[in-house]
Amino acid sequence: MRINSVKTTLLVLVATLFIFSGCKKYEDGPYISFKSKMKRLEGEWRIVKLNGDDVFSNYPRLYFKFEEDGKFFRTEKGENYTQTYEGTWVWESRKEIIEVDLRYPDFIERFDYRVSKLTSGELWIEDNDINDMQFQKE
Repeated sequence: MRINSVKTTLLVLVATLFIFSGCKKYEDGPYISFKSKMKRLEGEWRIVKLNGDDVFSNYPRLYFKFEEDGKFFRTEKGENYTQTYEGTWVWESRKEIIEVDLRYPDFIERFDYRVSKLTSGELWIEDNDINDMQFQKE
């Protein structure tokens, strides 16, 4: 009877480790989340780091806004101006890539952002030019 109890405990432990090791979707986390990726991504994000360097207030501030219906907004706020571009976004590659089509006045540009971390408050992505960007939710 004791052997069955040990086997059952071991089986439960192995199954738990297997389940939780498979929950980490992104390179930098989170390990597990009870919110969907859509719900975590939805909202406005402010850039705080670019290629590992803090983005200070003397730089134009960059904001991304993802809406549930697929609308996307990229806003730059400088000392004397605010410029917003609209576009669309979709998940690609099993929700590891955010594909954005951004509309400028004369053309549309596509960006593929590889996600390395997505929590309710942090978004870490790499763009087409291999710039690492870290955002915090507003």
